[in-house]
Amino acid sequence: MIGDAAKNQAASNPANTIFAIPPTPRGDIPVKVCFCIDVDGILNVSAKEETSGNEKDITITSEKGRLSTAEIDRMIQEAENFKVEDMKFMKRVKAVNDLDDYLYNMRKIMKDDSVTSMLKPIDKMKTNSAMIKGKQLIDSKQDQQTFNFVDFQKVLESIFESAMKKINKDYSVEESE
Repeated sequence: MIGDAAKNQAASNPANTIFAIPPTPRGDIPVKVCFCIDVDGILNVSAKEETSGNEKDITITSEKGRLSTAEIDRMIQEAENFKVEDMKFMKRVKAVNDLDDYLYNMRKIMKDDSVTSMLKPIDKMKTNSAMIKGKQLIDSKQDQQTFNFVDFQKVLESIFESAMKKINKDYSVEESE
């Protein structure tokens, strides 16, 4: 996605709708993007989504769509006016992304039979239940404050780390016997 430099928000930048790239699973980036600036300062951007073959191009010239100095000054002033709000937004996005990343890694580990086979049923149930609650929290993010995501991640880490420590403890006892 192309970020909005003034607001640090890629989702709100209308340029992203030009390419209509479908969402993909984390780590799967079947998109090739090419930025090319010619000798006249004209920027050509092309993006090709590999799985569907969908390809789009956009050309940005210094004449087309150029902002006046007054418009640039107004936008800078707006950015300054919303700086505190934007910082709160960025902290909230980071908290959501951190929780989502942690859940993603937990899901990967919990899909590993060599790990889950060593978990006690109660620990497996607690972990799976916490993962479901975490996913629900992320899905309801419009209604949540930043601290909700941060606090829940701490709870999630505690539950998961407790279960993993029990596995390590049980494994260490078995090896020493």
